[in-house]
Amino acid sequence: MKALRGGNNRRLWATAVATALLLVIGGVATSLAEASTLRVTVNGTIAQRRRVTVQVVGKDLGRTATRVTGDTGVVSFAGLPGDTYTVTPSRYGFRFQPAARLLALANGVTMATTFVVSPLPAVGSLAVSETAVSMAQTLSTTIVVTALTGAGDGIAGAPVHAASSAPYYVKVTPAVATTDALGRAVFTLTAFGSLAFSNPAPEVQPVVATATINFASGGWRGTTVRRAQTLVSVTRALEGELWVTSGHADANGEPFSHWDKDGAIPTSCARCHSKPGYLEYVATGAIANPVPVGTVVDCLLCHDPTSFALTQVTFPSGVTVTGLGHESICSTCHQGRESSVSVDRRLAGKPEDTIDTSISFTNIHYFAAAATMFGGVAKGGYQYPGQVYDQRLLHVSAANVCQECHNPHSLALDLQLCRTCHPAAVDYAGVKTIRMAGSTQDYDGDGNVTEGMAAELAGVAAKLYEKIQEYGTAQGFPIVYDAATYPYFLYAADRTGYKSFTPRLLKACYNYQVYQKDPGTHAHNPKYLVEIMYDSIQSLASFLPSGPVAGLARNDLNHFDAASEAFRHWDNDADGLVDAACTRCHSGEAGFRYYIENGFTNSPNPLPPASRMSCETCHTGTNFASAPPLRLVSQVTFPSPPTDPTTILNDPLNPDESFICITCHQGRESKKTIDVAIGTIGDDVMDPSLKFLNVHYLSAGASLYGKQAGVGYEYPGMTYALKFNHWGGQSAWCAYCHDITATRHTFLPRLTPVCANCHTEITGGDIETIRLNRPYDYDGDGNTAEKLIDEIHGLRDDLYTAMRGYARTTLGFPIAYSQTQYPYFFNDANDNGIVDPGETSFDHWTPRLLKGAHNFQMAFKEPGDWAHNTNYTAQIMIDSIRDLNGGAPDNYQRPVGF
Repeated sequence: MKALRGGNNRRLWATAVATALLLVIGGVATSLAEASTLRVTVNGTIAQRRRVTVQVVGKDLGRTATRVTGDTGVVSFAGLPGDTYTVTPSRYGFRFQPAARLLALANGVTMATTFVVSPLPAVGSLAVSETAVSMAQTLSTTIVVTALTGAGDGIAGAPVHAASSAPYYVKVTPAVATTDALGRAVFTLTAFGSLAFSNPAPEVQPVVATATINFASGGWRGTTVRRAQTLVSVTRALEGELWVTSGHADANGEPFSHWDKDGAIPTSCARCHSKPGYLEYVATGAIANPVPVGTVVDCLLCHDPTSFALTQVTFPSGVTVTGLGHESICSTCHQGRESSVSVDRRLAGKPEDTIDTSISFTNIHYFAAAATMFGGVAKGGYQYPGQVYDQRLLHVSAANVCQECHNPHSLALDLQLCRTCHPAAVDYAGVKTIRMAGSTQDYDGDGNVTEGMAAELAGVAAKLYEKIQEYGTAQGFPIVYDAATYPYFLYAADRTGYKSFTPRLLKACYNYQVYQKDPGTHAHNPKYLVEIMYDSIQSLASFLPSGPVAGLARNDLNHFDAASEAFRHWDNDADGLVDAACTRCHSGEAGFRYYIENGFTNSPNPLPPASRMSCETCHTGTNFASAPPLRLVSQVTFPSPPTDPTTILNDPLNPDESFICITCHQGRESKKTIDVAIGTIGDDVMDPSLKFLNVHYLSAGASLYGKQAGVGYEYPGMTYALKFNHWGGQSAWCAYCHDITATRHTFLPRLTPVCANCHTEITGGDIETIRLNRPYDYDGDGNTAEKLIDEIHGLRDDLYTAMRGYARTTLGFPIAYSQTQYPYFFNDANDNGIVDPGETSFDHWTPRLLKGAHNFQMAFKEPGDWAHNTNYTAQIMIDSIRDLNGGAPDNYQRPVGF
């Protein structure tokens, strides 16, 4: 294939592939006929119509395609599915009539549209609506900039650039705006009031900051660039004035006045409730004597050299987290006073459901935000044995620690920063509506999967409180909760402190209090709170006659399931780190980015585990509020020996987003690696050096690319299907069939309205009922109308039978398979086809059996193979069956051609 890369050879290759697809894939001819073409013509002189970038964006399918015109001014977009498309031409220094078109493109048609290009007039001047602006802290205003010709007429379609000389004080957006029909471009100026402390803290800070906003336009085809300025003065509050408004400065508040009557603060409390206590603790790790009352968290508490140099925090569980920045100052106090460890210690040896009056309520304490944020690492909530919990919440890189989300002096949320990704965050109520695209489950079981995580947590907490009360009543002592009355859990009858706890009830009440006392749980680590409350609910329900609570969800789906083997496999290793060979796909953003940014090689060192994929694993970290761009993965190298790589290059002009997915979903073994392992060993020779080579899991990209990837074992002399292109173009991308919408990243297969245009055979909305014009009776059972997945599963069952027959008859060592037990293939001592206790891993491999086992495992570990590339999957399995059966007659219909 490498010899057919350029010029006429490329066209010959494309024609050959298209022809082969017509031969191989029944029904694809119909699909290709129903695909559409959009032809865009840009009219103007040759000099004007060349180098015009034409972008086509689908409304329903969300796909973007880009082409650049040549001398003819004509570009075509072939293979488009029916959709509504926005077509936009652009070229610096030129304008287009119209500026864009909205076109409804039906299936199976060719549509043409035309734009007229003309050069922009030279900019004679730029006029600003205000040359001097005075702004108060955190306020916004708009500036209108008009691009004018020398005659004073407005220039429509001209790009105007804007930049702030001091973006920390005054931010200008957008960076580039296009003028309207009257030549006007509108910019927003936003003033910021906080200035991060340096060390040591400055004694004097400016009250007024200034910034110059520079505007520029022109410079096309040698014309002069015109400039304009707006001078901005920002009246800023002193940081001290911001601090005065915070809870840290409230000397009369309960956190600092609670001990006034005592005259001193106990050593156990002084760390966080007095300045000298905090400074002694960070300097020595302990507080020797009670500390005088009358201090608060002031400037020099945080900016003391020892405090400012903190890089680690030890939580009440005894876990020390290192490598931190200034968030360690906050976390030293905002971590609570209890943990899963201390709760277990207090309840050790006590029967789970026996009332014990010596058990008193265990209170985590208040505003334990760091304990929430560090989740299963800090163990601030009660964590039930045998369960897996989210680790530290990883937000986006620009908002991942305390002082990035909160003003370090006023403690207020930086809502402007929140709105970078979450436009609804205009106030705290808006922040509570935030729900990430990976939060796809109905955690509280109310049927609403669009409400904010704050509402989900409130729903789960309400269910937990119901079970707490039900349990208390079942034990004969009804219980109520009052957040304002110590010790919070009270007898329902007389509202006095509750003293009829059992260990089971205390654990649940403790977790309910963890939720209640951190008002920011929905932002700090909502999934951890879901997990500890869910487990508390089910623990209580296991004792109650009402039984388990249905409808709730604990774990996320797929890439966001923190409890999955894909993320937790290494937790029990000595170092708890993800092996270097696995970091590309199993350490979240760190390993994936290292791989694609360092020559497509894995990290040379093990990396810390991740709880889930983060936004910045796949996205660049910009423009999250509207259309976050995806990372460009320029190539995919399928599993193969380093000396003989199988690499497929991405198209830089129209990059396939699927390369992000296929970087991981490609398997880890292939025909080439198996052939290297076999070497010169004869097909039926048992050799102790042979071991089962596991293709790995969900190798969808390998199935999709078929022979081009070569991950299945392909037998000499046989032809195999190439990449399955569906309709061709973007309809063969992963996101076309999998749910990766802006607000809901389930990654599950989905049916869109466009699917039904071709697949009229779909029944009951079930994607597995797809079988369009597929004439083959792949599995030879006489049924050419059954679902494709059943055809493939029929072949899979037959392949297992062939493997067992070969192992029993030819080798004399029966074999059995278990999908869930590593290493999957076992010596079947009683020859019942089932892996029974005590049966050991299979160790009688021959090359012939190893090849068939590889293809069998690929079919088991890639559940979507029936759709990703039906023909390729059928081909490798039929060939394996025939090889193992010695070419005995069968009724299989093997797809032909490429």
